[in-house]
Amino acid sequence: MELSRHKNVNIGFFVIDYSAAGGVERVTANLMSQFLVNGFQNLYLLSLKSVKGKPSMNYPENAELKIFDKNNTGKKFFADELAAYLKQKRIKHLIFQADNMTIALEVLKGAKAAGCKAYPQYHGSPYAYLRKYSEANKRNLEKLLFAKITYPFKKKKIKKFIQNSEEGVFCVSQGSADEIKFLFKKDKKIAKRLKVVRNPIILNGTDAAKEKLITLVSRLENKHKNAFLAVKAWALIAHKFPDWKLVILGDGSLRQKMENFCKEQNINNVDFPGFVSNVDEILAKSAVSLNVSNCEGFPMGVAEAIVQKNVMVITDSDGGAKDMVIDGKTGLVSPKNDAEKLAANIEKVILNENLRNDLAENAFKRLENMAANDNFHTWTKILFKN
Repeated sequence: MELSRHKNVNIGFFVIDYSAAGGVERVTANLMSQFLVNGFQNLYLLSLKSVKGKPSMNYPENAELKIFDKNNTGKKFFADELAAYLKQKRIKHLIFQADNMTIALEVLKGAKAAGCKAYPQYHGSPYAYLRKYSEANKRNLEKLLFAKITYPFKKKKIKKFIQNSEEGVFCVSQGSADEIKFLFKKDKKIAKRLKVVRNPIILNGTDAAKEKLITLVSRLENKHKNAFLAVKAWALIAHKFPDWKLVILGDGSLRQKMENFCKEQNINNVDFPGFVSNVDEILAKSAVSLNVSNCEGFPMGVAEAIVQKNVMVITDSDGGAKDMVIDGKTGLVSPKNDAEKLAANIEKVILNENLRNDLAENAFKRLENMAANDNFHTWTKILFKN
């Protein structure tokens, strides 16, 4: 494809909160940078809000920033304001975060009014929206009941979102796409609108010597991440392996509770470094990595651990972790929110170095095949297909 004639086109990238420090924001920043280094200069970063007031990710400095809700009041109806901005800046293409259905429908409405083509990038699992998950450190029966009551109404909203997405819906994992297809298996038109464009995968692993480290890279939150499960499982076996250490990389509302729990259980072989800049360096030295989320889009923490030849021990999350981790072949998978079975799988790989190495190597080969599809050129084919 001849891209030179398209390089003066104005392209927008929308995220709900550009200052957040999550996978969505990192993937968006990386994608914008790919466009920049390939000669696309007219880039616009659009954000509904900015809770932290400054970006956590390295977005291109020359990209113009527009925040629609500067007071962070939770404004959700902004289609008219969005349409006016898209028209003013003559933005022809808009790639946007489409995990929140109400916000996604507003973006689609605003883009259509402006004559701008909108490409919803679906980073999650539909079940993250439809369900409430059990949590490792507290009961939430009322939320589970409420989710059951609202399920059919939310399902209709997902369908409306997909039907309104004229350019299609771009899932970041095959797992998420398959879940949507299953939800609407009687409607063949839905399946035709779904496309899979995975997040960029960079195979930059190192050959550092492995140490007796187990790593978890995660926001320390209950919602979706269920981070408390990691220490709950480790508490069951930590005393058996005093020469092994669990290192929890991340921060969030659960951090203090998790630290207090470890003190109460007299677990000394666990560290909480918080957010660190040398995640890859730590992953390169660790032998085992965990993911305890109830749902994911295409979890970059899992991909980055696989790149560093760590064996993955995960829970059976909804979404895209299953793209990379197949139980017994490329990692070990335990049921959601089951601390005992998670602990048993951790113990299994600690005791069997050959199993660790075989699963890690298989996972790397699987990821290597996925990385063969160049992310930037996939997107340019989508945007400039005509």
